[in-house]
Amino acid sequence: MYKAIIYIIAVSILIQVYHCQLFGYDYVVVGAGTSGATVARKLLDYFPLSKVLLLERGLDNLDPVFVNEMCTPEPHVPVTQSCTYPTIVSPRRFGISPAATFYFSVQPQINSFILFVAGNVTGGGSSTNGMVALRPLREEFTKLSSIPSLEEFGYYGMLPYFEKIETNQNNNPSVFWDRTGNTGRVPVTNDKVGTIYDEPALLSSVISNGVNPTDINTLQIGGFSKVQHTVTLNGRRASSAINYLDSATRSNSRFTLINGAKVRRVLFSTLFGATYATGVEYEKKGAVYTVYASKEVILCAGTFETPRILKASGVGPSAELSTLGIPLVKNLQAVGTNFHDKPLTITKFKYNGYN
Repeated sequence: MYKAIIYIIAVSILIQVYHCQLFGYDYVVVGAGTSGATVARKLLDYFPLSKVLLLERGLDNLDPVFVNEMCTPEPHVPVTQSCTYPTIVSPRRFGISPAATFYFSVQPQINSFILFVAGNVTGGGSSTNGMVALRPLREEFTKLSSIPSLEEFGYYGMLPYFEKIETNQNNNPSVFWDRTGNTGRVPVTNDKVGTIYDEPALLSSVISNGVNPTDINTLQIGGFSKVQHTVTLNGRRASSAINYLDSATRSNSRFTLINGAKVRRVLFSTLFGATYATGVEYEKKGAVYTVYASKEVILCAGTFETPRILKASGVGPSAELSTLGIPLVKNLQAVGTNFHDKPLTITKFKYNGYN
């Protein structure tokens, strides 16, 4: 028995060494968006001897095409979403090509439409969005932690990680007990456009109507709060591409970033009855490439692309995959379901007492 165990371990090590030597990567991360750029950098930090490949479908955030689409002389200067995001009326309404985003509408609505837009660039949505710093609600974490084997993902289990990535740049970072992060790479700053929030008459009116001033990212749900942004104190966008894929990371010989790489599917291998993800197949400029990972393939392709890749790889609802003629690797009914979003309603009003 012990010989069999030693044999299995030896084979596993040989496979990993073979993959690493032949293809040169320990980890393949799919998607260089908000999460993918962060994961790639953290892998290099925690496993400095590992080789990491980061595949991104879209442009590099340093690409002149993207810089032009952001309508600014450099990619980390904040702009409104309207400059980059196409509209349902005309994608070129603002005189630009929407190369930094890909967008689509959901099923037809009654007298309306819902447009979803995703970043198609290194940094993903964090390179193109409105830079609002907004945590999920505590109740959402409570629901997640109620699922067996996911207990550690409750609000209080995740809170230290929020603190770890943040640098709170507000005037009183310790006013709220769970907003004391001060060493992370993601700056969080209160909205500094105007000071109407601090107007005594407005605050008095809000409080008299039973709405309390609060921090939008603390435990309290509902209230009156300034908007918080992932923007530095000197007014620069803080995307994951800027925060985590800095020049030191990009020049690391153990790190490779490939843009314009659309992943078609994850590759699987079976060893001693167990199935493992061993690599990915991706397309770039009409050519198809295959890369392998000696340790892990990590999907960070976003809310829409990740389930698409999983299904194309044979991981998803068996009936759906059978209809599409995709060989089944793993029957997972939840893939591509249970989508949640956070609708935003903007109300504008005039306040005569504000100068």
